[in-house]
Amino acid sequence: MKSSVINSRWKEYIEGHLNDDPFSLSLESTKERDTERLEAIRQIQARQKALKKLPGFAYNFDLIFPPPVSVEQASSEWTARFKSLLFSGKSCADLTGGMGIDAFYLSENFEKVDYVEQDRQLCEIARHNFDQLNKRNVSVTFGSTEDFLRSNKIYYDLIYLDPSRRGVGNKRLFKLEECLPNVVDLEDLLMKQAQRVLIKLSPLADLKHLFAQLAHLKNIWVVSVKNECKEILCELNDSGCNDKVHAISLEDGHADSLSFDFKEEENTNVSYAYPDRFLYEPNSSLLKAGAFKTAANRYGVSKLHIHSHLYTSDKQIDFPGRTFRLIKWLQPDKKVLKREIGSRKVNVIARNFPLKPDEIIKKFNLTPGEDLYLIATTLMDQKRVIILCERIK
Repeated sequence: MKSSVINSRWKEYIEGHLNDDPFSLSLESTKERDTERLEAIRQIQARQKALKKLPGFAYNFDLIFPPPVSVEQASSEWTARFKSLLFSGKSCADLTGGMGIDAFYLSENFEKVDYVEQDRQLCEIARHNFDQLNKRNVSVTFGSTEDFLRSNKIYYDLIYLDPSRRGVGNKRLFKLEECLPNVVDLEDLLMKQAQRVLIKLSPLADLKHLFAQLAHLKNIWVVSVKNECKEILCELNDSGCNDKVHAISLEDGHADSLSFDFKEEENTNVSYAYPDRFLYEPNSSLLKAGAFKTAANRYGVSKLHIHSHLYTSDKQIDFPGRTFRLIKWLQPDKKVLKREIGSRKVNVIARNFPLKPDEIIKKFNLTPGEDLYLIATTLMDQKRVIILCERIK
């Protein structure tokens, strides 16, 4: 594999056809050696998966890419870089190495990183790529997480794991104890071998349940990129009693963050109000973290309804999410909307409303697009309204 895809001729082929359809390429008649050409096409397919989430790697044609499924499971450059900024020290172990993206970024803040992977092909690819990327402080070990932990003699500053959430027949797994490796069963062993343990989980994970499952869990980061929740990060350690949740939103080199605990959220009192001059929709990290009342209290805004998770104020503030300037309230009536909107294009948001955005568009015969927004929601007096507004970017 290496001799073919790193051959200069095939690298030029991959670069020249990076934006072409892999299936069409595979049908082309050619006198080239089929095995090498098909491997080059597989490289194109894998790199296309990485163009958005791993642009710095996708355009490096000295690297070898693993199968597309490994690319899909890898962290993005943005989330991997964020993780690398949380910790530093002398030693780190990535016990579910995969494509090696997390190990690559963690190596920037640790003197030595041990990459461990039970797939031999991925190990070979990672070893080649780390060498090409001049990562001399990363060592590659072939083997399972469990075998490595049983034979390990090093006490690490950090152990990192990204348990596989795919079972037999590529079935999606959602329960933490079903993922591989099973970090619930391995928790005590992990804590004996590291000062801190960082576990990457699906955005669907139940945060409160995680605190009940993992005895050493102290911090959870809910990480979103461009307002799409990507990862749940769990830190296990024995120092202090933090039990904090951190809502992190990464976009265009900027990070919004809010830290809280569930006791604070439960005990916080908030005010409710009818829509004022400005409306705010929290980013996806805040919504997933459940910091509904905490966000209102911290930023001095009022909620529209206990379940709407939309906020309002008379003066514009810098809120972690989208900001809108109110134009007027409207009844959810087709004639009213037609009179007020006419043929203009609108974007639709629904919060605590019986219809979804696409259902609203269809029912009221709307055309999506432009900078106008319709926010369908329920107010504190249980009245359902559609709020016409414009987004402030």
